[in-house]
Amino acid sequence: MANRMTEIAESNNPISTDNIQKESYRINCIKNWSIVIAIVAAILFFWGCDCSDFLTWCKIDTNVLGTYGDFIGGFIGTGVTLYSAYLLFITLKEQNVVNRETQKVNTNVISTNNAVVKTNKIIIAQSYLQLFDNKFTTFLSLYQHALDAYRYNNKKGREAFVNIMDSFLEKPFQNGSTYMSRTKAAVKEYEQFYAANCREMSVHLRMLYHIARLIGMAENEDDDGNTILDEENRVIYAKCLRAQLCDEEMIMLRYNCLTNKGRNMQEFVNQFNLIKHIPLMSLLEFKKWKAKIGDDKTLVSCMNAHFIALRKFILEKCIGESEGKEFLDSRKYNIQVVSEDSNKKLITTITLKNVTGSPGHTGEMLIDKALSKFTIENLEELYKEYLKEILLVSNFYQFNGSNGGRIDSRHSADRTKVVCTAENDYPWILASWQRENP
Repeated sequence: MANRMTEIAESNNPISTDNIQKESYRINCIKNWSIVIAIVAAILFFWGCDCSDFLTWCKIDTNVLGTYGDFIGGFIGTGVTLYSAYLLFITLKEQNVVNRETQKVNTNVISTNNAVVKTNKIIIAQSYLQLFDNKFTTFLSLYQHALDAYRYNNKKGREAFVNIMDSFLEKPFQNGSTYMSRTKAAVKEYEQFYAANCREMSVHLRMLYHIARLIGMAENEDDDGNTILDEENRVIYAKCLRAQLCDEEMIMLRYNCLTNKGRNMQEFVNQFNLIKHIPLMSLLEFKKWKAKIGDDKTLVSCMNAHFIALRKFILEKCIGESEGKEFLDSRKYNIQVVSEDSNKKLITTITLKNVTGSPGHTGEMLIDKALSKFTIENLEELYKEYLKEILLVSNFYQFNGSNGGRIDSRHSADRTKVVCTAENDYPWILASWQRENP
C-alpha cells in the first residue's frame, strides 16, 4: 500500500526535472550578478577613499571623483534597484506556480486517500459479511443435523418429520366453537403433541430460533461506522431461511409461537414473514373446511394458494399498491376487496354469479371447483375465519391485538353475495414493516 501511494504521488507530481533545472540556473545567475555588483562596489569604495598618504604615486581629484560617484550611484544604483525588483517579481511568480502545483499534488493525494479509505471500508464490510456467513452456514448445518435426528416408521430426517407432523394434523379434531376458541383448543393439542416428541422437536425449534435471531439481531454497523450487515443482505439471508421451511415446519412454527415456549420466536417470525406461505387448509382449525372438499388434494392445494394470494392482495390494498378492488373474476365467482377509512375498515365481497352448467364441466377453473364445495353459509363463515387468521392469529396478536369481535360476515337475502367486514380503531397491519409507517 505504501509503494502504491508513492507511485500515485509521483505520477501526480507536476514539478518536472526541467523546472528544477531552470530554477537552479536562475539562482546561479542571481549569485553571479551579486558577485559582479559586489566587486564593482568594492572598486568604487576604494576609488573614493583618499589613499594619497600611503599611495604617493596616485593623486585623486576628489571633486571629479564625487561627480563620478554621483553619476554611478544614481545610474547604477537605480538599475540595481530595478533589477532587484524584477528578481523579486520573478521569485514571487515562480513561488505562486510552485504553490499551485503543490496544491494540485495535495488534492490528488487527498483523493487517493479517500479512495483508499473507501476501499478499506469495502474490505472491512466484506470481512464482516464473511464472518456472518460463516456463522450462518454453521447454524444452518446444525439445523440440518437437527432434522436428520428425526426417526419415524423406518423413515428418518425430513421425511420422518413430515410423517410425524402429518400424524398430528390428521388426528380427529372436532370443535364447533368460535374460531378463537378453536385456535386455543388446537394449541392445546399441539402442546400434547410436542410433549410426546420434544426430544427432536426442541432441538429443531431452538436451531430455527438461533438462525432467525442471528439474522434479526446482527448490527448494521460497528462503532467506527463500518457496515456489518446491511438490510439488503439481511433480507437475502432471511429469504434463505424461509426457503428451508416446508409446509409442516411452518405449521409447527405457527402453533409453537402461540404457546408460552415460542414467545421469543414470535418477533422473528413476523419480522421475516416466515409463515407467509403456510397452508391454512392443513391447520386443525380449518379441518372442517378441508373435509368439505374431501380427498381431492388438488383442490386443497388450490384453496391454499387462493388464501396466500388473497392475503397478498389485501396487504397491497392496505399499502396502496393495488389500484383496483377486484381480486378474482372467474366464471362462477367474483371477489373484491375494498379498504376504507384509512385502512381501518376492510370489506371483502364474494359474489356468486348466476351461470348454467353442472359443476365439474370441462374447462371449469380449479378455484370454481373448490369454492363450489361450500354453501353460501359455509363461505360466510370460512372467509370470516380466514380474516381472523391473517389479521389476528397468524401474527400472534402482535399487529392488531386479539379483538376478533369486530370481524364479521353476512350473506344477502338472495344468497348470491357474502360480505365480510373487518373494522379496527387503527389501520390494519399485515406485515411487520407496516408498524413503522402503518
